[in-house]
Amino acid sequence: MRLICLLFSLLLFQVSLFAQKTSYMAGTIILKDGTTINGEIKRTGKQLHESIKFRSSESGEIRTYSPNELKGFSFSNGETFQTLRVGVEEINNLRLFVQVLVKGAVELYYLKYSVADDPSPFYSLENEFFYVKKKEINEVLPLRRGDFKVWFLEYFNECSKMKNEIGKYKYQSEDLVQMVKDYNTCINSPSVIFYKKPQGRKKANFLLGGGFLLSDIKPGIGLLKDKENTPGLGMTLEGIIELPLKYGLSINGGISYIARKSNWLHEEIVPEPFTNAGETISATSFYTLRHVGCPVGLKFKIGRKTIRPYINAGGIFRTRLKHTYRVHKVDVPPNGIKRYGDYTYSATIAVYDLSYFVQGGVELHLKNGLRFYVEPFYTKGKNDAPDDSLLFFKYQSYGIKLGYII
Repeated sequence: MRLICLLFSLLLFQVSLFAQKTSYMAGTIILKDGTTINGEIKRTGKQLHESIKFRSSESGEIRTYSPNELKGFSFSNGETFQTLRVGVEEINNLRLFVQVLVKGAVELYYLKYSVADDPSPFYSLENEFFYVKKKEINEVLPLRRGDFKVWFLEYFNECSKMKNEIGKYKYQSEDLVQMVKDYNTCINSPSVIFYKKPQGRKKANFLLGGGFLLSDIKPGIGLLKDKENTPGLGMTLEGIIELPLKYGLSINGGISYIARKSNWLHEEIVPEPFTNAGETISATSFYTLRHVGCPVGLKFKIGRKTIRPYINAGGIFRTRLKHTYRVHKVDVPPNGIKRYGDYTYSATIAVYDLSYFVQGGVELHLKNGLRFYVEPFYTKGKNDAPDDSLLFFKYQSYGIKLGYII
């Protein structure tokens, strides 16, 4: 088990290094004097509108730039950001990096901004904001969700065709981009589109985790039935794919491995010639259960800040890899006959069962873009073998899992 733990730790370390390397993307920054510098810009982090981290190469020095120091920046995939003074809710004249969606006679910009004043790490309120600007006018105007169509009827008054079509557009990126593009086409002004229509659903998250647990296992029959035991240290590993939905929900599924262990120190009276008559032997024994399962669940996550609590519920289809009962040492009193034994009962059997789980935890989203999760857990159950079978057992386990989110 030590080897498995070591390999798993090395895997998490390598994943962490990989995530740090891939969080940067090739891009270009534009200084206040118009000078452009090519290099790499950190792609992760929700505070992209307030500052960016830039380096000239993978081994270069990392420097942080604010909107006061740059005209804008762009990524190699075409995403472009420009420094503008905009209003957010009741706050006016904020200087921020705003994403450019359309350039032309009328320009369209996009911003996702947290407007909550509550410093709690659990909650924040993030809103989407759209802004338009006519090329020859410096004023940047916000679009309001409720009345943006009425407002556009006046703003687009140079194009009579738009008055008849304004009703078909919705307050979302794809429609607003099309609206501004249609207007620019109407007045014979070509548009440069920076917005790319999302393909499919949001990007899936990959969770690699593992942890340790203590288990109390009760066999059905045999030497260890009804004997006092102490919880044994076991381990669990998991690889999960999580697909975000809406409203903090996501579906998840994957594969998990769990090894449970329980220990006994007991005395038994045995017949001659194994000991002197009437004497006892001491035995240290353990019982190990190993399972592999395929969990499928629905997760509900709260908040958008550093600490994000969640609850996950679902079912798990599980099969037993192996279960072992072993007496690995036998020792008699000093005045008796010393004997050492190693009796092992081991079974590898295709036993399947379907069970359910409800578990909670927290995700940690750090400012450097790294994401982790911590999940305490408790499980209780038994297998489906007859109560008088050597294969029967019941168990309860508790522990904690730690993992990395890619």
